[in-house]
Amino acid sequence: MQSSPRLRLLRKGAILLLFSISCASIILFILITFSPLPALQKQEEQAIFQMTKRHTDIAKLILVNDRLTGSSKILASRPDFAKAIDAIKKIMPGGVDIVAVNLIKNSVSVTVESKSLVLIDTFFTNLISVVNAKKDFSQLTLTNFFFHDQKDSYAVTVTVTPL
Repeated sequence: MQSSPRLRLLRKGAILLLFSISCASIILFILITFSPLPALQKQEEQAIFQMTKRHTDIAKLILVNDRLTGSSKILASRPDFAKAIDAIKKIMPGGVDIVAVNLIKNSVSVTVESKSLVLIDTFFTNLISVVNAKKDFSQLTLTNFFFHDQKDSYAVTVTVTPL
């Protein structure tokens, strides 16, 4: 029983196709085995694991960064109270001491104390001249004036509005 040339050709084609698929499978297996893909997959898994461990730290850092940004915006919009307090200290004569400072919105309230009314008067005169010159302050208000019996001293509270 002789097979026809067509059947022989079909058998040879099937054997050749089977051999080429086998060779391609072996080559593909070798490429996958020696490729860095499995190592990269392991590295990716480790990186994801590390990120999940660090997730709370990252969230804390983001929160701190947000708070710092908000604080810097608030500080930038507030008047410079340190400059106002320094200006008050510069015009204070010796013997007059600051005993209290209150920061209220855009104004500074300062309580000064002295054993001498002359020194308090000098402080007022200096402060009024600075306000009239519109040098450091735009407004001055005398809030309180009293005498401490126990300390034998005078205390004055003034509120100034910095420029």
